[in-house]
Amino acid sequence: MDIYNFMTNCQYEFNDIKTRIKAKLLRRDDNLNIMDVAPFIDAAEDNLLIVFYVDLGYVNKVNIGFYINNEHLRIWRISKNDVIKILLNLDSLPK
Repeated sequence: MDIYNFMTNCQYEFNDIKTRIKAKLLRRDDNLNIMDVAPFIDAAEDNLLIVFYVDLGYVNKVNIGFYINNEHLRIWRISKNDVIKILLNLDSLPK
């Protein structure tokens, strides 16, 4: 994928990025502000949040990506549960 082209022309095309969605653990106490603007899974008993991001790969040895926020979900017309299903690859499981 051409990262420059993606960022300038395809930024909000969900089908272009859905295979690049990843999850990341963050310390809950240090990231309370993210809870207002981004989808997350709260693991408060362990002081953790699971947030979602799009990994665009490496450019000049630097990993490029962005956190998924609520505006992305609105534009892509998906829910947090859709993101989780993609991460867990639930659509590919036998019915």
